[in-house]
Amino acid sequence: MARRGSPHDLQRLAARARRVRRPRDVGLVRRAGWFIWRGVSTVFRPAVFGALVMASGVAVFAGLQQLDTGTAAQDRAARISAALAALTPDAPSAASLWEREIEAALRPRRTGPPDTELALSLAHAFEDVAGRDRYASFAWGEGRGLDPYRTEAALRALPVWVRAGELERVWQQALGTRSTQPDRPASLELAPQSVRARLSRARHLYPLLDQASIGFFSGHETGAFNLASLPGNGLAGEAWLLADGPARALHCADGKTLPCALAEIGLSAGRAGLTPAAGQGARLMRAGLAAGHVSAELAEGLALLERRGLEVIARDVALTAQLTSNAAAIRLIAHAGDTKDIARLRQIAQSAGPRTLAVFHLIGSDALDLAGAVDGTPSLTRPALEYFIVAALILLLAFGMVASAIISAARVSSSRRAGLGQRLDIAARELLLGRKA
Repeated sequence: MARRGSPHDLQRLAARARRVRRPRDVGLVRRAGWFIWRGVSTVFRPAVFGALVMASGVAVFAGLQQLDTGTAAQDRAARISAALAALTPDAPSAASLWEREIEAALRPRRTGPPDTELALSLAHAFEDVAGRDRYASFAWGEGRGLDPYRTEAALRALPVWVRAGELERVWQQALGTRSTQPDRPASLELAPQSVRARLSRARHLYPLLDQASIGFFSGHETGAFNLASLPGNGLAGEAWLLADGPARALHCADGKTLPCALAEIGLSAGRAGLTPAAGQGARLMRAGLAAGHVSAELAEGLALLERRGLEVIARDVALTAQLTSNAAAIRLIAHAGDTKDIARLRQIAQSAGPRTLAVFHLIGSDALDLAGAVDGTPSLTRPALEYFIVAALILLLAFGMVASAIISAARVSSSRRAGLGQRLDIAARELLLGRKA
């Protein structure tokens, strides 16, 4: 309780307030000063509270920008590399497997062109299949007449920087002259000369097919495209894929809901707020249906999706094609058992890039397990944690102000003694308005 006769007693403050003049009884300057004080004192606490909440939001946003979204992709890339390296026990068998697979891919076919897509993908995957250090160690020991055990012992005896330099030197010697073609990886130089010659010849014989494929699936052509001309599809005869307009007229009239919906997405992409990638993905999915690469389970799941969900799937397929190729994306659809597998295919392509087709060729559909979760959670980094801590402290300060006001009001009610705000208010009244005569 307040001490009897205290200058801060509520009753005495009320008496002092009654002795203060009203604003209309004072001059213009005093009245203006009074209204400014009232405005500042009224909005001060809400303004500070709002500013603190906004500052906390800014700190949270900055922390979200510092989250590490690449950790999941890095883990996925490491799992892919480990899975390819685990296919063979040592570098010689890995190199042998790699050469056999490339030669098989480039073998002439009666039903279509050689599988240049797979050959190039395997060429990109050599460092993972054989292991760069493992293969360089093998070549280093072979050049000195050492068996694998002695090679390992000799390399371990060298200082780390010397061993790294030796392995890099041997690797560069094994590669020989690096290729300057962007679609021809340097590791292809390790393949036999006959394989390199066949791949070079195939890439020069079938360039028009690549251009036709790019033009059709990007929506720039309105005719039809023969899917049998794509490498590796394995189609015995011609399989023509209509452009979006004729396909919609045909499939919608026949009551084929999924091809009809895909054709409509292809037609509306770029005009109805959709990205061109959705149109490309829809055409690739129609190609997968026509080539028989879409399983019954996947087709059923796609047919149950609404338009927006189908557009998301189409964008995933288009992104897979952009990271690999149109022909590879059509073939990769065969490994998808349901709609979620399409997202996993896209994740594998984001981590493996041009190696994606080789990954599924060598590992099979089990490679989908390497993608992990479909939507990985970004990992918390130290800068992000610091921002979040600052945001929490600012928010705690803001709500501390509210708690302080509530506690102050409760103390005034129980003790009957004016708080600091009330004291400042009566002092400002007396100073700005003056007392009655």
